[in-house]
Amino acid sequence: MNRTTEYLKHIDGKTQTPYVPESESFYDTINSRIEKIEAQLGRTPSYREILKIEEEFNTLSLESQQTLDMVSVEGTNDLILHFEGVKKIILMKLQGVERRLRALKDSKIGMNIDLEPERPHVFRNVEEVQMMEEENKKLVEGYNIEGYRLTRRRLLEVEALQDTIFQHLVLQDERIDSIVDLTSKAGKYVSGSSKALGRIGDSGRFLRRFLFILLLCLSFVLLFLHYYYK
Repeated sequence: MNRTTEYLKHIDGKTQTPYVPESESFYDTINSRIEKIEAQLGRTPSYREILKIEEEFNTLSLESQQTLDMVSVEGTNDLILHFEGVKKIILMKLQGVERRLRALKDSKIGMNIDLEPERPHVFRNVEEVQMMEEENKKLVEGYNIEGYRLTRRRLLEVEALQDTIFQHLVLQDERIDSIVDLTSKAGKYVSGSSKALGRIGDSGRFLRRFLFILLLCLSFVLLFLHYYYK
C-alpha cells in the first residue's frame, strides 16, 4: 500500500471511499520514482553518485511540475480535494528529497570525493588554504622587494651616467672658453703687432729722409771746402 492510498483512507473516513485504480496512475508513477531516489540516497552514495542522482531528480522534478500543472480535475469537491492533496504530497516529497540531496553534498565538502576513483581528489581545509595564501603573499612581497631593488640599482646607474656626462660637458665648456680666450688674446696681439709694425715702418721712412738730407748737406759742405781750398 502506497502513501497515496493511505492519504485517501484518512481524508474523510466516514464519507470517502478509497479509490483503487485498475492501473497505475501518473502520480503513482511519480511517487514510485521519488521512492526509488530516496532509496538510492539511503545507501550513502559517493559524491559522483550524488551528482548522478541529482541529475535524475532534477529531471523528475521538472517533469512532475509540468505534469501537475497540465492536469486539471473536474468533478465533485472530494475528487478535487483528493487531487490537490496528492499534488501537495508529491511537492512536499520532492522538496524533502531536494533538501536531502543538498545536505549530502554539503557533508562531502572537506572529505575525499570519488570523482575519479583511480585519482581521488581531496578538498583542502581552511588552514591549508590560509597557509597557501600566506606563502603566495610572501612570494609576491619578495618579488616586489627584488623588483624595487633592481629598479633602484638601475636608477642609480643612470644617475651616475648622467653625472659623468655632465662632468664631460662642463670640461668641454671650460676648454671651449679657454680656446675663445686664447683666440681673443691672439687677435689682440696680432692687432698690436700690426700697429707696431706700422709705427716701425713710419720710423724707417723718417730715418731714411733724415740720412738723405744729412748726406746731401755733407755733400754740399765737402764741395764748398773743395772749392774753397783749391
